[in-house]
Amino acid sequence: MPANRFRSRSYKRIHKNTPGGANVLRYKKKKPSKHVCAECGKVLHGVPRGRPYFKI
Repeated sequence: MPANRFRSRSYKRIHKNTPGGANVLRYKKKKPSKHVCAECGKVLHGVPRGRPYFKI
């Protein structure tokens, strides 16, 4: 049974083949969406789509 944080769909499920031949399930954070213009909705070029983080 996976940990509770992995049961939500905020993590992407990736099937990986290990060198031993086993097929295991890995969990990765989803890629954030591209930034769009607030007026027209077009994709803004040159704006990185990094994950948000907080400085402490």
